[in-house]
Amino acid sequence: MPSASRCWATPTPTPWPAATTSPAPTSRRGTWSGPSRNNLAGAYESAGDLERAIPLYETTLTQCEQVLGDTHPHTLTTRNNLARAHRAAQAVQQRSTATSSPAVDPQQSSTTD
Repeated sequence: MPSASRCWATPTPTPWPAATTSPAPTSRRGTWSGPSRNNLAGAYESAGDLERAIPLYETTLTQCEQVLGDTHPHTLTTRNNLARAHRAAQAVQQRSTATSSPAVDPQQSSTTD
């Protein structure tokens, strides 16, 4: 009896070339951690903790510029994230200033009669 081919049999593995992944860029401090730091800063920003987010974005931006260059997409994204965090901090400051200053009634005269 001829052997039946089994369609469910595991195919013979095809020898693929070794993966050509480049090593992660390194900085002066060691392994590149820019994306992780940027994500952490984003989490702080989402939680409203801009005092932690902004310095983290600044550190990440400096490292991105050194390792990847000024025009790399990650550098540009980090720069945009830092600008967004600064705008959010400015908005918070403006809201707190507006609520802490007393309202001035334009109908009142500053001089008394």
